[in-house]
Amino acid sequence: MRIAYAILVVSFLVTGAQAKTWYLNGTGPGAPYQLWAFGDDGLPLSTEPIVQAGGNTRHVAWPSAIQEGPITRVYASAYTGKWDEVRLYSSEDGLKFDDHGVVFSANESEPYGIGPTYVMRDPAGPNLYVMYYLVRGASGPGESIAVATSPDGLKWTRKGNVISASLPEEAGGLSMSYACRMASGEMVLLFHGYDERLNKGVSLTATATTPTSEFRNKTIIKSWDGFSTTVSGSAGQNMGLVPSKSTVPLGIPLLISGTAREHIVALKQEGARVWFSRPLLYTHQGSALYSMARNKVEMSYIKQQPNGSWRGIATIYNPAKLAAEYTTDLSSPALGGPWTYDRTGFRFHGWLPGFLYSLENPTPLISTADCSN
Repeated sequence: MRIAYAILVVSFLVTGAQAKTWYLNGTGPGAPYQLWAFGDDGLPLSTEPIVQAGGNTRHVAWPSAIQEGPITRVYASAYTGKWDEVRLYSSEDGLKFDDHGVVFSANESEPYGIGPTYVMRDPAGPNLYVMYYLVRGASGPGESIAVATSPDGLKWTRKGNVISASLPEEAGGLSMSYACRMASGEMVLLFHGYDERLNKGVSLTATATTPTSEFRNKTIIKSWDGFSTTVSGSAGQNMGLVPSKSTVPLGIPLLISGTAREHIVALKQEGARVWFSRPLLYTHQGSALYSMARNKVEMSYIKQQPNGSWRGIATIYNPAKLAAEYTTDLSSPALGGPWTYDRTGFRFHGWLPGFLYSLENPTPLISTADCSN
Protein backbone atom coordinates (compact mmCIF):
# COMPACT_ATOMS: atom_id res chain seq x y z
CA MET A 1 0.00 0.00 0.00
CA ARG A 2 2.81 2.46 0.88
CA ILE A 3 4.65 1.82 -2.42
CA ALA A 4 1.49 2.25 -4.49
CA TYR A 5 0.66 5.44 -2.61
CA ALA A 6 4.15 6.86 -3.24
CA ILE A 7 3.83 6.17 -6.98
CA LEU A 8 0.46 7.93 -7.01
CA VAL A 9 1.90 11.05 -5.35
CA VAL A 10 4.83 11.21 -7.76
CA SER A 11 2.47 10.88 -10.72
CA PHE A 12 0.33 13.73 -9.36
CA LEU A 13 3.29 16.08 -9.06
CA VAL A 14 4.89 15.26 -12.40
CA THR A 15 1.71 15.97 -14.34
CA GLY A 16 0.28 18.71 -12.11
CA ALA A 17 1.51 21.95 -13.71
CA GLN A 18 -1.12 23.56 -15.93
CA ALA A 19 -1.93 27.00 -17.33
CA LYS A 20 -4.67 27.78 -14.77
CA THR A 21 -3.92 27.58 -11.08
CA TRP A 22 -6.59 26.87 -8.47
CA TYR A 23 -6.52 27.25 -4.71
CA LEU A 24 -8.58 25.15 -2.30
CA ASN A 25 -8.73 24.48 1.42
CA GLY A 26 -8.29 20.96 2.69
CA THR A 27 -7.84 18.84 5.78
CA GLY A 28 -6.85 15.28 6.58
CA PRO A 29 -6.12 13.01 9.54
CA GLY A 30 -4.76 15.17 12.36
CA ALA A 31 -4.37 18.20 10.08
CA PRO A 32 -6.05 21.63 10.28
CA TYR A 33 -7.71 23.34 7.33
CA GLN A 34 -4.94 24.83 5.16
CA LEU A 35 -4.62 26.13 1.59
CA TRP A 36 -3.38 24.07 -1.36
CA ALA A 37 -2.47 24.85 -4.97
CA PHE A 38 -3.72 22.73 -7.88
CA GLY A 39 -3.34 22.66 -11.64
CA ASP A 40 -6.26 22.75 -14.05
CA ASP A 41 -5.93 18.97 -14.43
CA GLY A 42 -7.09 18.56 -10.83
CA LEU A 43 -3.68 17.49 -9.50
CA PRO A 44 -1.71 19.17 -6.68
CA LEU A 45 1.23 21.41 -7.50
CA SER A 46 3.01 20.64 -4.22
CA THR A 47 2.97 18.07 -1.43
CA GLU A 48 2.91 20.95 1.08
CA PRO A 49 0.18 23.52 1.71
CA ILE A 50 0.88 26.97 0.26
CA VAL A 51 -0.60 28.59 3.37
CA GLN A 52 -0.34 26.81 6.71
CA ALA A 53 -2.18 27.32 9.95
CA GLY A 54 0.03 28.43 12.81
CA GLY A 55 0.27 30.67 15.86
CA ASN A 56 -3.15 32.06 16.75
CA THR A 57 -4.51 30.93 13.38
CA ARG A 58 -5.83 27.40 13.87
CA HIS A 59 -7.45 27.00 10.44
CA VAL A 60 -7.30 28.82 7.08
CA ALA A 61 -10.11 28.38 4.55
CA TRP A 62 -12.24 29.89 1.75
CA PRO A 63 -9.49 31.33 -0.46
CA SER A 64 -9.91 34.02 -3.12
CA ALA A 65 -7.04 34.30 -5.62
CA ILE A 66 -6.21 37.40 -7.67
CA GLN A 67 -3.42 37.90 -10.22
CA GLU A 68 -2.21 41.49 -10.19
CA GLY A 69 0.75 41.88 -12.51
CA PRO A 70 3.50 39.49 -11.36
CA ILE A 71 1.98 39.12 -7.88
CA THR A 72 -0.54 36.50 -6.77
CA ARG A 73 -2.78 37.65 -3.94
CA VAL A 74 -4.72 35.13 -1.87
CA TYR A 75 -7.28 36.29 0.67
CA ALA A 76 -8.58 33.72 3.14
CA SER A 77 -10.66 33.44 6.29
CA ALA A 78 -8.77 32.63 9.48
CA TYR A 79 -10.06 30.80 12.54
CA THR A 80 -8.64 32.01 15.85
CA GLY A 81 -11.20 30.49 18.19
CA LYS A 82 -13.91 31.71 15.84
CA TRP A 83 -13.98 32.75 12.19
CA ASP A 84 -13.41 36.49 12.57
CA GLU A 85 -10.51 37.55 10.33
CA VAL A 86 -9.54 37.84 6.68
CA ARG A 87 -5.81 37.58 6.00
CA LEU A 88 -3.84 38.49 2.89
CA TYR A 89 -1.02 36.37 1.45
CA SER A 90 1.13 37.18 -1.60
CA SER A 91 3.53 35.31 -3.87
CA GLU A 92 5.67 35.80 -6.95
CA ASP A 93 5.48 32.19 -8.07
CA GLY A 94 2.04 31.15 -6.81
CA LEU A 95 3.47 28.56 -4.42
CA LYS A 96 5.62 30.34 -1.81
CA PHE A 97 3.51 32.91 0.03
CA ASP A 98 4.21 35.73 2.47
CA ASP A 99 1.66 36.49 5.18
CA HIS A 100 0.66 40.18 5.27
CA GLY A 101 -1.61 39.77 8.26
CA VAL A 102 -5.21 40.72 8.89
CA VAL A 103 -6.80 43.12 6.39
CA PHE A 104 -10.42 42.81 7.57
CA SER A 105 -12.01 41.61 10.80
CA ALA A 106 -15.35 41.32 12.55
CA ASN A 107 -16.57 44.43 14.38
CA GLU A 108 -18.92 44.92 17.31
CA SER A 109 -22.00 44.45 15.09
CA GLU A 110 -20.69 40.99 14.06
CA PRO A 111 -20.25 39.21 17.43
CA TYR A 112 -20.25 35.70 15.97
CA GLY A 113 -17.62 36.52 13.37
CA ILE A 114 -17.42 36.75 9.59
CA GLY A 115 -16.76 34.41 6.71
CA PRO A 116 -16.77 32.71 4.32
CA THR A 117 -15.63 35.66 2.24
CA TYR A 118 -15.07 36.13 -1.47
CA VAL A 119 -12.78 38.90 -2.74
CA MET A 120 -12.74 40.00 -6.37
CA ARG A 121 -10.87 42.57 -8.43
CA ASP A 122 -13.39 44.45 -10.58
CA PRO A 123 -11.80 47.01 -12.96
CA ALA A 124 -15.19 47.40 -14.71
CA GLY A 125 -16.89 48.61 -11.53
CA PRO A 126 -16.76 51.75 -9.35
CA ASN A 127 -14.57 50.00 -6.73
CA LEU A 128 -11.45 48.09 -7.76
CA TYR A 129 -11.72 45.55 -4.92
CA VAL A 130 -14.96 44.11 -3.61
CA MET A 131 -15.40 41.69 -0.70
CA TYR A 132 -18.58 39.74 -0.01
CA TYR A 133 -18.70 38.19 3.44
CA LEU A 134 -21.09 36.20 5.57
CA VAL A 135 -22.14 37.85 8.82
CA ARG A 136 -22.08 34.71 10.92
CA GLY A 137 -24.79 33.63 13.33
CA ALA A 138 -24.55 31.71 16.60
CA SER A 139 -24.60 28.34 14.80
CA GLY A 140 -22.31 29.37 11.93
CA PRO A 141 -24.57 30.27 8.99
CA GLY A 142 -25.96 33.78 9.25
CA GLU A 143 -28.95 35.86 8.30
CA SER A 144 -27.14 38.08 5.80
CA ILE A 145 -24.24 38.53 3.42
CA ALA A 146 -22.59 41.95 3.42
CA VAL A 147 -20.18 43.80 1.13
CA ALA A 148 -17.09 45.94 1.66
CA THR A 149 -15.02 47.84 -0.93
CA SER A 150 -11.42 48.95 -1.21
CA PRO A 151 -9.25 50.97 -3.62
CA ASP A 152 -6.19 48.81 -2.95
CA GLY A 153 -7.35 45.55 -1.36
CA LEU A 154 -5.86 46.59 1.97
CA LYS A 155 -8.12 49.22 3.55
CA TRP A 156 -11.80 48.28 3.45
CA THR A 157 -15.06 50.20 3.90
CA ARG A 158 -18.25 48.39 4.86
CA LYS A 159 -21.22 49.08 2.59
CA GLY A 160 -23.90 47.04 4.38
CA ASN A 161 -25.91 43.94 3.64
CA VAL A 162 -26.66 42.89 0.05
CA ILE A 163 -28.85 39.84 0.68
CA SER A 164 -30.70 38.26 3.61
CA ALA A 165 -32.35 34.92 4.34
CA SER A 166 -36.01 34.76 3.31
CA LEU A 167 -36.77 31.32 1.82
CA PRO A 168 -37.69 28.12 3.67
CA GLU A 169 -34.44 26.59 2.34
CA GLU A 170 -32.58 29.40 4.16
CA ALA A 171 -34.30 28.92 7.54
CA GLY A 172 -30.98 27.87 9.10
CA GLY A 173 -29.05 30.71 7.50
CA LEU A 174 -26.84 31.58 4.54
CA SER A 175 -23.21 31.17 3.55
CA MET A 176 -21.14 32.95 0.89
CA SER A 177 -19.72 31.10 -2.14
CA TYR A 178 -18.67 33.12 -5.24
CA ALA A 179 -19.46 36.24 -7.29
CA CYS A 180 -18.74 37.54 -10.78
CA ARG A 181 -19.81 40.07 -13.43
CA MET A 182 -21.86 38.62 -16.29
CA ALA A 183 -21.49 39.60 -19.96
CA SER A 184 -24.59 41.80 -19.50
CA GLY A 185 -22.78 43.82 -16.82
CA GLU A 186 -25.01 42.50 -14.06
CA MET A 187 -23.50 40.90 -10.97
CA VAL A 188 -24.32 37.35 -9.92
CA LEU A 189 -23.90 36.07 -6.39
CA LEU A 190 -23.53 32.38 -5.56
CA PHE A 191 -24.52 31.48 -2.03
CA HIS A 192 -25.60 28.56 0.12
CA GLY A 193 -28.84 28.06 2.06
CA TYR A 194 -29.37 25.73 5.03
CA ASP A 195 -32.53 24.22 6.46
CA GLU A 196 -33.53 24.97 10.04
CA ARG A 197 -31.54 22.08 11.53
CA LEU A 198 -28.52 22.60 9.25
CA ASN A 199 -28.92 19.06 7.93
CA LYS A 200 -29.50 20.03 4.31
CA GLY A 201 -27.95 22.67 2.06
CA VAL A 202 -28.83 24.01 -1.39
CA SER A 203 -27.03 26.27 -3.84
CA LEU A 204 -28.63 29.56 -4.90
CA THR A 205 -27.97 32.53 -7.15
CA ALA A 206 -29.13 36.14 -7.05
CA THR A 207 -28.40 39.12 -9.29
CA ALA A 208 -27.80 42.86 -8.85
CA THR A 209 -27.14 45.86 -11.06
CA THR A 210 -23.93 46.84 -9.24
CA PRO A 211 -21.56 45.06 -6.83
CA THR A 212 -22.93 46.93 -3.81
CA SER A 213 -26.64 46.89 -4.77
CA GLU A 214 -29.23 44.63 -3.16
CA PHE A 215 -29.18 41.19 -4.77
CA ARG A 216 -32.59 39.91 -5.89
CA ASN A 217 -34.17 37.18 -8.01
CA LYS A 218 -33.12 34.30 -5.78
CA THR A 219 -33.03 30.96 -7.57
CA ILE A 220 -32.19 27.53 -6.19
CA ILE A 221 -29.94 26.04 -8.87
CA LYS A 222 -28.80 22.77 -7.27
CA SER A 223 -30.06 20.64 -4.40
CA TRP A 224 -29.06 17.49 -2.50
CA ASP A 225 -29.97 14.00 -3.77
CA GLY A 226 -30.51 12.10 -0.48
CA PHE A 227 -28.84 8.89 -1.68
CA SER A 228 -27.39 6.26 0.67
CA THR A 229 -27.20 2.47 0.64
CA THR A 230 -24.73 -0.26 1.64
CA VAL A 231 -21.91 -1.92 -0.28
CA SER A 232 -19.78 -5.05 0.03
CA GLY A 233 -16.56 -5.68 -1.86
CA SER A 234 -12.99 -6.93 -1.57
CA ALA A 235 -9.82 -4.85 -1.41
CA GLY A 236 -8.03 -4.84 -4.77
CA GLN A 237 -11.25 -5.36 -6.76
CA ASN A 238 -12.98 -2.55 -8.64
CA MET A 239 -16.42 -4.07 -8.15
CA GLY A 240 -18.91 -4.14 -5.28
CA LEU A 241 -22.41 -5.37 -4.50
CA VAL A 242 -25.28 -3.16 -3.36
CA PRO A 243 -28.93 -4.01 -2.58
CA SER A 244 -30.69 -4.80 -5.85
CA LYS A 245 -33.15 -1.90 -5.52
CA SER A 246 -30.39 0.70 -5.06
CA THR A 247 -29.56 2.92 -8.03
CA VAL A 248 -26.09 4.30 -7.36
CA PRO A 249 -25.28 7.79 -8.75
CA LEU A 250 -22.67 7.36 -11.49
CA GLY A 251 -19.77 9.65 -12.23
CA ILE A 252 -19.87 11.75 -9.04
CA PRO A 253 -17.91 11.42 -5.79
CA LEU A 254 -19.15 8.78 -3.34
CA LEU A 255 -18.07 7.94 0.19
CA ILE A 256 -17.77 4.44 1.64
CA SER A 257 -17.79 4.54 5.44
CA GLY A 258 -17.41 1.41 7.55
CA THR A 259 -14.49 0.02 9.55
CA ALA A 260 -12.44 2.02 7.01
CA ARG A 261 -13.47 4.95 4.81
CA GLU A 262 -12.60 5.82 1.24
CA HIS A 263 -13.93 8.14 -1.44
CA ILE A 264 -14.56 6.69 -4.89
CA VAL A 265 -16.57 7.01 -8.13
CA ALA A 266 -19.01 4.45 -9.57
CA LEU A 267 -18.81 4.07 -13.36
CA LYS A 268 -21.39 1.38 -14.16
CA GLN A 269 -24.15 -0.62 -12.52
CA GLU A 270 -25.88 -3.83 -13.59
CA GLY A 271 -28.43 -5.01 -11.07
CA ALA A 272 -26.71 -5.33 -7.72
CA ARG A 273 -23.21 -5.15 -9.23
CA VAL A 274 -21.37 -1.81 -9.34
CA TRP A 275 -18.03 -1.11 -11.05
CA PHE A 276 -15.79 1.59 -9.60
CA SER A 277 -13.18 3.85 -11.19
CA ARG A 278 -10.37 2.11 -9.29
CA PRO A 279 -9.87 -0.94 -7.08
CA LEU A 280 -11.17 -0.71 -3.53
CA LEU A 281 -8.50 0.09 -0.95
CA TYR A 282 -10.25 -1.86 1.80
CA THR A 283 -12.58 -4.83 2.15
CA HIS A 284 -16.14 -3.77 2.96
CA GLN A 285 -18.99 -5.90 4.25
CA GLY A 286 -22.24 -3.99 4.33
CA SER A 287 -20.47 -0.63 4.72
CA ALA A 288 -22.46 2.56 4.26
CA LEU A 289 -22.24 3.98 0.73
CA TYR A 290 -23.18 7.65 0.42
CA SER A 291 -23.54 10.04 -2.47
CA MET A 292 -21.37 13.01 -1.54
CA ALA A 293 -24.40 15.10 -2.60
CA ARG A 294 -26.66 13.29 -0.15
CA ASN A 295 -27.13 16.30 2.13
CA LYS A 296 -25.42 19.45 0.88
CA VAL A 297 -24.46 20.93 -2.50
CA GLU A 298 -22.65 24.27 -2.82
CA MET A 299 -21.75 25.77 -6.18
CA SER A 300 -18.22 27.02 -5.57
CA TYR A 301 -17.47 28.46 -9.01
CA ILE A 302 -19.26 29.22 -12.29
CA LYS A 303 -18.08 30.28 -15.76
CA GLN A 304 -20.17 31.87 -18.50
CA GLN A 305 -19.51 30.39 -21.93
CA PRO A 306 -19.50 32.43 -25.20
CA ASN A 307 -22.79 30.80 -26.28
CA GLY A 308 -24.51 31.82 -23.03
CA SER A 309 -24.34 28.41 -21.36
CA TRP A 310 -22.55 27.85 -18.06
CA ARG A 311 -20.06 25.49 -16.48
CA GLY A 312 -19.33 25.19 -12.79
CA ILE A 313 -17.75 23.31 -9.92
CA ALA A 314 -19.71 22.20 -6.87
CA THR A 315 -18.47 21.30 -3.42
CA ILE A 316 -20.61 18.38 -2.24
CA TYR A 317 -20.17 17.51 1.39
CA ASN A 318 -21.22 16.11 4.76
CA PRO A 319 -23.14 13.02 3.55
CA ALA A 320 -22.91 11.75 7.14
CA LYS A 321 -21.68 13.07 10.48
CA LEU A 322 -18.02 13.15 9.51
CA ALA A 323 -15.64 15.45 7.64
CA ALA A 324 -16.01 14.72 3.92
CA GLU A 325 -15.94 17.50 1.31
CA TYR A 326 -15.04 17.06 -2.37
CA THR A 327 -15.66 18.69 -5.75
CA THR A 328 -17.17 17.78 -9.12
CA ASP A 329 -18.03 19.48 -12.46
CA LEU A 330 -21.47 20.58 -13.60
CA SER A 331 -22.95 22.39 -16.59
CA SER A 332 -26.18 24.15 -17.53
CA PRO A 333 -27.73 25.82 -20.60
CA ALA A 334 -28.63 28.84 -18.44
CA LEU A 335 -27.61 30.37 -15.12
CA GLY A 336 -30.90 29.35 -13.55
CA GLY A 337 -30.52 25.72 -14.64
CA PRO A 338 -31.06 22.93 -15.00
CA TRP A 339 -27.59 22.21 -13.66
CA THR A 340 -26.50 18.62 -14.24
CA TYR A 341 -23.40 16.75 -13.15
CA ASP A 342 -20.91 16.12 -15.97
CA ARG A 343 -20.27 12.64 -14.49
CA THR A 344 -16.49 13.15 -14.67
CA GLY A 345 -15.76 12.17 -11.07
CA PHE A 346 -13.61 14.29 -8.78
CA ARG A 347 -12.68 17.73 -10.13
CA PHE A 348 -9.72 17.92 -7.73
CA HIS A 349 -8.17 14.73 -6.48
CA GLY A 350 -7.98 14.38 -2.68
CA TRP A 351 -5.35 11.71 -2.02
CA LEU A 352 -2.55 13.39 -0.09
CA PRO A 353 -2.82 13.04 3.72
CA GLY A 354 -3.18 16.80 4.18
CA PHE A 355 -6.46 16.87 2.26
CA LEU A 356 -7.59 13.26 2.39
CA TYR A 357 -10.85 14.05 4.21
CA SER A 358 -11.66 17.40 2.66
CA LEU A 359 -10.69 19.30 -0.49
CA GLU A 360 -13.16 22.07 -1.17
CA ASN A 361 -13.99 25.67 -2.03
CA PRO A 362 -11.97 25.91 -5.28
CA THR A 363 -11.13 29.39 -6.54
CA PRO A 364 -9.28 30.12 -9.80
CA LEU A 365 -6.37 32.51 -10.07
CA ILE A 366 -7.91 35.38 -12.10
CA SER A 367 -7.30 39.10 -12.61
CA THR A 368 -10.85 40.41 -13.10
CA ALA A 369 -14.35 39.69 -11.84
CA ASP A 370 -15.69 38.65 -15.26
CA CYS A 371 -17.81 35.49 -15.25
CA SER A 372 -15.94 34.43 -18.41
CA ASN A 373 -12.86 33.64 -16.30
